Amino acid sequence: MANEERQNAPDRLWSAVQHFLHDLFDIKTGLDWVGTVTSIRNKVALKGENVWMLIAATMIASVGLNTNSGAVIIGAMLISPLMSPILAIGLGIGINDRELLWKAVKNFSVATIAAIVTSVLYFKFLTPFKEAGSEIISRTQPTILDAIVAIFGGTAGIVAVSRKEKGAAIPGVAIATALLPPLAVAGYGLANRNFEYFSKAFYLFFLNSMLIALATYLIVRFLKFPFKSHPSPEEKRRATFGIGVFVIALLVPGVLILNQLRNERDTALEVNKFFKNRFDEGENQMYGTAVLDNDPRDSVAIYKVSYRGVGLNDSLLNLYNENLSRIVGKPALIDPTLLNLTKEQLDRLERRTSTMSKQLQEQTDKELAYQQEISNLRNTIDSLSYEARIFQKLEKDAVALWPEIESLQFADSFARNFSDSLAKQQPVLLVKWDRRLSRRDRQRKEEQLKRYLEAQEGLQRCELVSLN
Repeated sequence: MANEERQNAPDRLWSAVQHFLHDLFDIKTGLDWVGTVTSIRNKVALKGENVWMLIAATMIASVGLNTNSGAVIIGAMLISPLMSPILAIGLGIGINDRELLWKAVKNFSVATIAAIVTSVLYFKFLTPFKEAGSEIISRTQPTILDAIVAIFGGTAGIVAVSRKEKGAAIPGVAIATALLPPLAVAGYGLANRNFEYFSKAFYLFFLNSMLIALATYLIVRFLKFPFKSHPSPEEKRRATFGIGVFVIALLVPGVLILNQLRNERDTALEVNKFFKNRFDEGENQMYGTAVLDNDPRDSVAIYKVSYRGVGLNDSLLNLYNENLSRIVGKPALIDPTLLNLTKEQLDRLERRTSTMSKQLQEQTDKELAYQQEISNLRNTIDSLSYEARIFQKLEKDAVALWPEIESLQFADSFARNFSDSLAKQQPVLLVKWDRRLSRRDRQRKEEQLKRYLEAQEGLQRCELVSLN
């Protein structure tokens, strides 16, 4: 008997562990699928107070992004009603409710457009600050890590909604997944015609939204919510395949951007290590990027160094620049004019450089204004000297069409018939023909030339006079 108990002890222990794990991770207890479907269905419509809440939340988020205020941004996310149509998309797919799915997609699209329009109006007409702060820039770097947040945020959201005793997770999900701020940044990009900011911020919003919907779909199927209409096995296969392809395509840009950010971080660490090993008595930082030939792809990274010690000779400076170029992956230079300067001297130099840049910009603006004025005067002179332009055309065409012409004279004359009280402007063309041309041929050529003049703008009244 004792032996049997000893033999069954591992089985009882494993059974106890299984029960413990089941109770620990069980989310089916307390499930209210009827209440969940009803709650999401009732909140999916975007109208009335929801529209005003969305507009207000977008305006608040835009102000928070514009002023780098994290507290204001969080407040906007708590107000935003964007979560409801996104959860409804996942639920509609999960229970095969096409009516709910269509309604959710429609309201999600309307909400997206309304939020972007609101943020565009703010950043275009209301804000006095046009520069992109850190809060705006941080929403233009979507990565696969954001996808992880969206997946688990969506999981927390649908699990909280599906309980009989509703949890308070939805506000936290709205903050964690940050749906509204990327939409406001997309509006900033459109308002400032920065389409890179628009595309990356909108991608971050769309990535978060669709992965929250995906998490909702997966939890709904895991909890075995009843289908509204049972799909056929073929429909299930097509839906599964379509969802898989869509999710993979959605994640690819995030993976690429994450890889780019990782490379940039690794490069920055290598550059810092390079400077620390060679200029350990001073400070260094990125000075800027010089673009060559107006091509952003062809640029040079410039670094400034505050170094308290002996200056670098040209050969050593060239060697350092070559090493930097290999680390950065493009041409890189240590600005030699900034070596051996104290921090105070660097600050004074930067202030002077800033002042000189402003003066140079003012001078450039003045020169552009002068050039525009000169161009306008030239246009005026050209419009006045139409005689010269007409004669150049006459001369060119006459040589090609009537090689028998020996010379041309053109001028605007003033003629007056003394029976009239006014003098009239009369363009006159004087032609000297080749003397070897017969009278009959000359008359025929003159008729051709008259028809030509009648067809030219400004010469319909031109009088043709032959000098021989």
